[in-house]
Amino acid sequence: MARLLSIVLISALFALPLAARSGAPADEYSDFLQKFDQYAKLGANKKLDDLMRDKQGVAIHWIQRTAEQISVAPNDVLYERYDALRGSWKRVYETDFPDKMEEFFAYSDINTKRERSKLKVAYDKAARSQSKAQEEKDAAKLILVADKFEQIANSFQQINDKWMESQSRLNLAVALEERWHKGRTNFDRMTNAYARFVKLREDLGVRDRWYKETVPRLKTLTAEGFGNEGAAEGEAAADLVPTGPELAGPAMKVQLEYEPLDVPKDVLRPNYYLDMHWQIWPTVALGSVGSTAKFTRVEDSPTVIRESASKIVIDTDGDGKGDVDWPTRGKLEAVTFEIGAGATKRTWSVLSEIGRQQDFYQGVPMNLLPTDSSFNVYIAPAGSLVGDVGGVKVQVIDDNLDGVYGSAPSSWKHMGVAGDRDTIELDSIRIGSNKRAQPWSQYVNLGKAGWHSLESTNGGTTVTAQAVSFKTGTIQIKAKGLKPDFFVIQGLGQDLAETYIDVAGGKKVEVPIGRWTLAYGTVRKGKKMQEMKAVILKGNAMADFSVKEGENVVVELGAPYKFDFDYSVSGDTVTVDGKSLRVLGKAGEVYDRIYNAVPIPVAGVRKKGAKRATETATMRPVGDNDGLEKHGWPMMWKPLPADLTKKGDEVEVQLVEKKNKLFGALESDWK
Repeated sequence: MARLLSIVLISALFALPLAARSGAPADEYSDFLQKFDQYAKLGANKKLDDLMRDKQGVAIHWIQRTAEQISVAPNDVLYERYDALRGSWKRVYETDFPDKMEEFFAYSDINTKRERSKLKVAYDKAARSQSKAQEEKDAAKLILVADKFEQIANSFQQINDKWMESQSRLNLAVALEERWHKGRTNFDRMTNAYARFVKLREDLGVRDRWYKETVPRLKTLTAEGFGNEGAAEGEAAADLVPTGPELAGPAMKVQLEYEPLDVPKDVLRPNYYLDMHWQIWPTVALGSVGSTAKFTRVEDSPTVIRESASKIVIDTDGDGKGDVDWPTRGKLEAVTFEIGAGATKRTWSVLSEIGRQQDFYQGVPMNLLPTDSSFNVYIAPAGSLVGDVGGVKVQVIDDNLDGVYGSAPSSWKHMGVAGDRDTIELDSIRIGSNKRAQPWSQYVNLGKAGWHSLESTNGGTTVTAQAVSFKTGTIQIKAKGLKPDFFVIQGLGQDLAETYIDVAGGKKVEVPIGRWTLAYGTVRKGKKMQEMKAVILKGNAMADFSVKEGENVVVELGAPYKFDFDYSVSGDTVTVDGKSLRVLGKAGEVYDRIYNAVPIPVAGVRKKGAKRATETATMRPVGDNDGLEKHGWPMMWKPLPADLTKKGDEVEVQLVEKKNKLFGALESDWK
């Protein structure tokens, strides 16, 4: 399902997301107005339109603000400005949005204006509450926020303020999104809010970023039968909703015992890090001698101490002294120790490496040897707990390194992911002697033992298991080009929200009936230090999968691959944003966090509708330590920005790489 993760909140004052404003210059709005007035006086329509196109959200603010000022205290300066804003908007976007704003304010009486002012205060207060609730991931508070925005939206509707009503409907929908409520999502209410938002934006003639991101989401929801529009092609939404599992046996508690893992790929697991590129593994970061650190993801972490220049110890009992020596001999070694206390006490292991003088990061040679002031230890999972469920051996692996065997997925922001998107990391469960593990999940198919619900307790040392039965169908992945190592789907709706199933491999995989979405995947190519890889994430245009009883759903992925990217226009310069670069597959899936195969495309610009580029430029990688010092670690994962000179009022940009090491030929659409 196309989740609007980039939409956080919409500010009543500026019509931009608060998150976007936080890093923007404080004078962005005054700077826009100063430039716009200057270009208008010069009659420089081309520059006016470039500014209008580049700063659409800011332009919307000034259209509304100026129309409101005219309705209160009209003067020639405001009239001239509004005529210029109106003219530029119509040339660029070809709608009558400025006319509608002018009409709304002109015909609003004093009581309407007073009511609008009060509602904007209430809106901003609700927006702040939403921001806080989202940061805290407080589902209960977000329901209250949604209720408040619905009241506010209805009030704006009564005074015919379509713009502020649309903003309120959007925030209402975002507050109800699945990422906050999982199995308790009210899809009908959310869909209705999105539908009203889209209709209002279309009525106003504003197809901005938020509109463009919402439309694919709304199409998916309505196609699956949510909202007032009914289901697509006459299909009832209830046909796609699981009825829930039926209990097929008594609950049982299983005690698990520790078992080490020998090497990163002892068992194939849905873990991005399990290869020899330990330079990007999670780290325990120590400073100078005497410094301490924790395993940042582990709630009951012991303390790690740098005792001397080359000696690291682990304090497991909290007395400030080392109890376990951590091997730091410059080779791959495991360290095993106890964490937790009482019923939660458990054995935990990590595989570790330290940096070397002659090392590599994204293919760039560099010195990662510990120094007097810094000592990083790179870690990967090296332990598991095993037991018997229904006559089948299960092995639970703490792949997300939070110290709990069989925990819920953790979400992280990692370098190399465009748009600052989150990536989930999952624990794993190996079933029987399979060399391939499944993601840890509420419901797991244990092979000959059948489907079971699983719940980890006491840090994972105990698992409560119960046999269940589902109505099922199958999903089959067919991929051209790179074959996914893992393609993990997540259930949608109350019964399946905490269920994750790997469906990679090309064969039919049994899944409970219902709706499923891509949660996470990986692709790899090559061996050892030459191995290249990327994560697979859901794109905005990627559809979800609806599985009916007895039916097989085929999902086609992979080639032809395309670049997707963002660019900006300032004057005659077109800047391609290297950090925004990602690769799209056939189903709309996104390939990102590309390691050992950073794309190096050629960017081209042309006049809109022309047949060929008027200028091209090769986007360069950081390349060396000097580049790293200048641009920082995040840009080691992406090509640097490229500037092109545009010719013509409207331009299009394309990226082409003849042969990427991982994906082969890559070419974007002209956009």
